[in-house]
Amino acid sequence: MLIEIAVSLKDGIAVLICVVLLALFAYRMHVLDVRGSILASVTGLIIGIFGSPSWFLLLLLFLIFSFIATRFMYEFKQATGTAEPNQGIRRSSNVFYNGIIPAVIALFSAGIGEGASWLFITAIAAAASDTFASEVGVLSKKVYMITNPARNSITSNPAMKIKPGVDGGVSLLGTTAAFFAAFTMSFAGWLIIPYDTGLPVTLPLLLLPAILGFIGCNIDSVLGATLESRGILNKGQVNLTEITIATLLMWPFI
Repeated sequence: MLIEIAVSLKDGIAVLICVVLLALFAYRMHVLDVRGSILASVTGLIIGIFGSPSWFLLLLLFLIFSFIATRFMYEFKQATGTAEPNQGIRRSSNVFYNGIIPAVIALFSAGIGEGASWLFITAIAAAASDTFASEVGVLSKKVYMITNPARNSITSNPAMKIKPGVDGGVSLLGTTAAFFAAFTMSFAGWLIIPYDTGLPVTLPLLLLPAILGFIGCNIDSVLGATLESRGILNKGQVNLTEITIATLLMWPFI
């Protein structure tokens, strides 16, 4: 079967209780708005029941780290006009664009087989990498357009610098944060998912999702400098596209 419930009734009920409680907590802590909390509940339920509880745990870690990155030096980002609006509270659109690919992977994981875990970790790594690049990168004073072949955040001509937060802008700080996030999510998946799913613990499982997630983040920057800056795609659509591409790049390896 292409779609198959992966947990027992007992575990399914446990996942449901955890999802509801965490969604309520996220709303009360101003991590998500009402619609965002509801959609996050649905997404978490799909991932936990059709994927595995360990997948849901990795998703939860992503949400926690993303919130930390969003709130990090928020007052400074607010003062410079680079902060997420509404005190960083994520809306349903944020949840949808970052969560739809992991949810689809979970839904069809039975048909995909063992490699579905590789795809899932890669999707989470790509989403985390982009989030950290955006939220930490805007703190840099040296930001350059990724499509500028002469860019280099250390040695480039100061005249080539752009304002932090501009679509397609990259910096040494943001790039470092992006790789850190991709590797952290990949490492977390490498630690927790094999013990729940029986997936072999291999070095490629650790490195490939991190590398491809980081590549996805850079694809996001290129799309931001081209299609998003021209109004062809919005921010959420760019996020969805880069996560999709990073995940598809993993497909030949599974």
